Amino acid sequence: MADAGAFTLANFQSVTFNGTNGMGSDQPDATAATVNGLLQMQGATYGAATVSVDGGTLSGNGQLSGDVTLSAGASIEPGSSIGVLSVGSLTMAAGTNYNAEVSGSARDQIDSAGAVSLGGATLDVSGTPNKNATFIIINNGGGAVNGIFNGLAEGDTFTSSGHEYEITYAGGDGNDVVLTALTGDSGELICGAMAHPSQMAMPRPPVLITLISEMWSCQAAAWSAPLLSPIRAPQIST
Repeated sequence: MADAGAFTLANFQSVTFNGTNGMGSDQPDATAATVNGLLQMQGATYGAATVSVDGGTLSGNGQLSGDVTLSAGASIEPGSSIGVLSVGSLTMAAGTNYNAEVSGSARDQIDSAGAVSLGGATLDVSGTPNKNATFIIINNGGGAVNGIFNGLAEGDTFTSSGHEYEITYAGGDGNDVVLTALTGDSGELICGAMAHPSQMAMPRPPVLITLISEMWSCQAAAWSAPLLSPIRAPQIST
């Protein structure tokens, strides 16, 4: 597909650029690409001057060297799960979607070398964040972000997939789109309820129990007891 002139992916068609199927990092070099199906990047670099996503989905990890434009009904989804999708510039519009995923302190990210225009696109965030974690979901290499996500002004809070976030369009180095998780996991090990070793039922004959260090670290303070490892089960008269 080197110097192919134009590339069109029709409705319901799917193609993956992964560097192994003849469409790898040194191959795709079309002057334009139109996506009406699914274009998935898997570590490849696509050299099209422009990529128009017209009602389809652009996803995966990789680099699109040209300008990416989404029309109504189109979606962009970085990563295959968590990942980064790099573009030359990004132009979205009302009726388009940015589907981002978070997990703990990790996040999807669009890395734009040039201008970013959001145009009232819809932002959807899935997954479970760590509470108070911050996520750069658009790393903007151009000037200030143009426009906002639908209904989300600077500093607004919103709920997505059961978790609350605050958004800024002036985060990171001053012009990145950044989310702060206001709810989520603590990020700490959760052991659940455990009985003190002295209250644990022990089988016969006596056995040795080795406590896993992580479990002990969670419960030691609550137990207020010195570390007993291993613990010998009490003798039971028969």
